[in-house]
Amino acid sequence: MLYAKGETAARGADRFARRLTGPRGENMVHLAAQAVRAVALGVVVTAVVQSGLAGVGLAVAGVPFVSILTALMFMLAIAQVGRPRADRRSRFRGGRSRSAEPLPTLTRSSPRR
Repeated sequence: MLYAKGETAARGADRFARRLTGPRGENMVHLAAQAVRAVALGVVVTAVVQSGLAGVGLAVAGVPFVSILTALMFMLAIAQVGRPRADRRSRFRGGRSRSAEPLPTLTRSSPRR
């Protein structure tokens, strides 16, 4: 359902990029699409491995409802819930982290001789 009009959207993006920057723009659109596909595949594969290993660990530990908990772990790993750490986000904006302590102010306690 999500990709019902995907081919039409892809053709439109190709046409727009070609009109904007020529063949180089079309190549950029294809590279971006490949990057998105690779990230999505990486997220899914990581979620499968992560939840599978955790499920095996739960089974070895004797935890009840292993299959339900493993399925829940898989869904949460796919969703990637959470916010990015503040220090990573602010580094790209050129500012300091909001969570960091302020730097101490250097003051002279006695005059220089």
